[in-house]
Amino acid sequence: KCHRAMNRQWIVLRQPEGAPVLGKDIELQETPIPEPRAGEFLVRVTSMSLDPYIRGTMNKVSYGRTQTFPRLMACGAVGQIIKSKNPKYAVGTMVQGYFGWQEYCVSPGGQGVKRLPPATAPGSRYSWYFGALGMPGATAYYGLLEICDPQPGEVVLVSSCTGAVGSLVGQIAKIKGCKTIGLTSTSKLQLARECGYDAVIDYTNKEVPALIKEIKQAAPQGVNCYFDNAGGPSTEAALMCLARFARISVCGQIAYYNLKDPLSARAYPATMVALQNSATIQGFIVTERPRARPGDWTAAQRDMEQWILEGKLKVVEDVSTGIENAFDAFLTLFHGIGASTNVGKKVVDLADPPLPTAKL
Repeated sequence: KCHRAMNRQWIVLRQPEGAPVLGKDIELQETPIPEPRAGEFLVRVTSMSLDPYIRGTMNKVSYGRTQTFPRLMACGAVGQIIKSKNPKYAVGTMVQGYFGWQEYCVSPGGQGVKRLPPATAPGSRYSWYFGALGMPGATAYYGLLEICDPQPGEVVLVSSCTGAVGSLVGQIAKIKGCKTIGLTSTSKLQLARECGYDAVIDYTNKEVPALIKEIKQAAPQGVNCYFDNAGGPSTEAALMCLARFARISVCGQIAYYNLKDPLSARAYPATMVALQNSATIQGFIVTERPRARPGDWTAAQRDMEQWILEGKLKVVEDVSTGIENAFDAFLTLFHGIGASTNVGKKVVDLADPPLPTAKL
């Protein structure tokens, strides 16, 4: 079968000042498809995972590491081996790894690459391995269960409740017997209800006092667990509605990622709130979870898979098609920047080839 002669890649040219700008900070380039050398194999990327953390990787100092420009945009992806000079990785094998924003990738010796099981089950997709069965799933699972430790009957409030992580957090909380409240925008209210939230609050164009009133109406005894994906007004309101001994899991602060100076953002003194309510506020990075075996997400994947098969967990994906549309798709992850809004796990299917189904 004939494949495209060139490899299209998204290259970050410089650190963006605020929201990234096409042509100034990032551009789509073409390079020849690389040839694998001894011990290597060539992957044709079939699906890319777009997540808010990628914005941080565009900075000169990203997650503690200094980086140079220009360089390939980072992301997790799945793909199929189409050429192999490594006897351990056969042509045709579906694999997952950090292949970046490109159509083809050479993997040196399979480091950081995970084989995916053969495709048989109808309705499932390989992209679930970087969604509900991958990093977002583990983030929702450990961020809620290890940090918040919700008990049956408690109230769990989730900001950005329809995103890749938030859409899973609410469902896990329901499985654990909790009452769930989701904060989302007008266009995503119906999806939040479909994800099973008991109450859904529209934060669009609302001031913090109005949000506080709505949260207190939904949780008159206070919020026991707050899973924060957003920061901003959602969090400012949530901090005013806590029950005694509340637990707050700080997963993301999407409202601040594109500010030139994130520390300039207004926020209530959370330390005072913690003192008043004997609350616990803890940030986390999922690669450091679970506590006992950091980076070993076996338990999360096992439970999430089981809940999906039992029909207790719904997987929500927002799929764009074609490498050329990746940047526009990426912008939809951030409030008020993209031309449209993101629901669920953001995925870019690369148009060639069609994505096969996956076995669960």
